[in-house]
Amino acid sequence: MHEAILSYIFCPTCRKDTFQLKKIREENGEIIEGVLTCLGCGAWYKVDGGILDLLPRHLRRTELYTQFSQLHGLSVDAAGQNHTDKQKLEQIAFFKKDFESYEETVVNSPYFRALTTLTFRRWLDTSSITPPILEIACGTGQQTVIMVQKRIQVIAIDLSEEMIRMARQKTNRAGLCEYVDYIVADAENPPLKERMFGACVCCGALHHINNPGKVIQESARRLRKGGLFYTIDPHDSRIRFLFDLLMRMWKLYDEQASDNPLINRKDLAAWLNKAGIENTIKYSTYIPPHLFFALSDKAAICLLKNSDALFNSIPQFSILAGNIISEGVQTIPAEET
Repeated sequence: MHEAILSYIFCPTCRKDTFQLKKIREENGEIIEGVLTCLGCGAWYKVDGGILDLLPRHLRRTELYTQFSQLHGLSVDAAGQNHTDKQKLEQIAFFKKDFESYEETVVNSPYFRALTTLTFRRWLDTSSITPPILEIACGTGQQTVIMVQKRIQVIAIDLSEEMIRMARQKTNRAGLCEYVDYIVADAENPPLKERMFGACVCCGALHHINNPGKVIQESARRLRKGGLFYTIDPHDSRIRFLFDLLMRMWKLYDEQASDNPLINRKDLAAWLNKAGIENTIKYSTYIPPHLFFALSDKAAICLLKNSDALFNSIPQFSILAGNIISEGVQTIPAEET
């Protein structure tokens, strides 16, 4: 965590933006361990391993705060309680257990590497972005690393501390930690000030969230007017049942999705329009990811690129696509959305 992050955040408990920062350990201008105390309500938040935890009290990991409190002689009572948001707590528990498997079977699969190259990386390379970028649900940092490699300043949030720790390890190994701040936070209620960001990206996250429209609305509020918005998620395809059948026969990975795990064009367009984001919707993936399993990265990119080009050129074929993508621009002030 860098001290400059204080100008972007507010307390998730009382929404005040004045803090007292106690630095316990600092390396190369980055706070590795510390305590951030809200001067409005007295709630305190840990900085551990260079990661700021700004989860509201009901989502906090009690065991992590207890351990941190004992190590640094702090009051355990400040850690608060949890168990009031079942779906989010299930997400936290799932990725606590399966973050390494997720990295291996999803992030590092030939299909998802090809998908990221042809969708997100292409958007990033062809967009004029004024930093910083807000990344919603950064996971293990696949997109984060791509952004910081371009020396773009990023603030990345996720519910899972384990996922963020892995993402931070990646940017650390690349020597690029100066370009990113990681925050454990709730995407539906991000503790970040409005109108502060030049772009927001949300890759593969909306289908994990019970209220994706709220995430889009809150993200739009964080964008400056003219800020860019990008998201990609599983599409409510007319042939999704075939993918589900194939997954039962040949399971590629475990998933912890929301109660409504697929995104359709009508809903997505409505959420974006309500948030004041003028958008274009695109599609990708018409063949099962299983067919990419044994391919090299180059071959996977070629297969996905050519199959997308073919099927996207056929009118009405988008209803069969496996992924839905939105690229947009924030057109009205956040306070009006």
